[in-house]
Amino acid sequence: AAFEYSSKRNEFYVAETFWSRGGRGGEQTDVVTIWDPRTLTVIDEVVIPRGRLVGFPKRNVSGLIADDRFLGIYNFTPAQSVSIVDLEERKFVAEIPIAGCGLVVPNGAGSFTSICGNGTFRTTHLQADGSYEGASTTDVLFDPEASPVFEMPLIANGTAYFVSYDAQVLPVDIRGEKIVAGARWPLAQDASETQWRPGGVNTHVQDSAGLGYVLMHPDG
Repeated sequence: AAFEYSSKRNEFYVAETFWSRGGRGGEQTDVVTIWDPRTLTVIDEVVIPRGRLVGFPKRNVSGLIADDRFLGIYNFTPAQSVSIVDLEERKFVAEIPIAGCGLVVPNGAGSFTSICGNGTFRTTHLQADGSYEGASTTDVLFDPEASPVFEMPLIANGTAYFVSYDAQVLPVDIRGEKIVAGARWPLAQDASETQWRPGGVNTHVQDSAGLGYVLMHPDG
């Protein structure tokens, strides 16, 4: 399930899917369940359009936007879109198409960025009520054939660090509504280590101090 915590509201938000016939399918219902962490009880839920990405857990399948006012949830049906939930009003707001792009990386005052299959990044801007305002797309920031990036960045101090399959790091400043990419730098600093590359699933994590850890393999 997609999982978010708001320290501002002291609430947990979990995107869940239920089927009327359990493991045998049936009618599908997708919801955002709102939990009170002090009592471990459900305090509310918001029904959303079915279609959220269901599969191996990934970071950035959801994200808190606009100072925790809205929750964005990535859908894959296989059409790609993001459902916006108003956490203050406890209601579904809109489903925003993001064709060719995926996931939710919150940025700016009321925007979220998605990574696109052609090597660009798309930023979707929301109006004050959470509805769609517009979108902007960067130039190509990575080569999806020669140097694709893992879709789950390390995020610290307003910068998202995307790790590529060939052990490069692409820093992207997400503090403003217009994202800005910095210079790429190698994970393997020594020339003798150029064959070391990231590998595996969820290959990198970070701790509360902002240090990132990337699982590497010596035979690229």
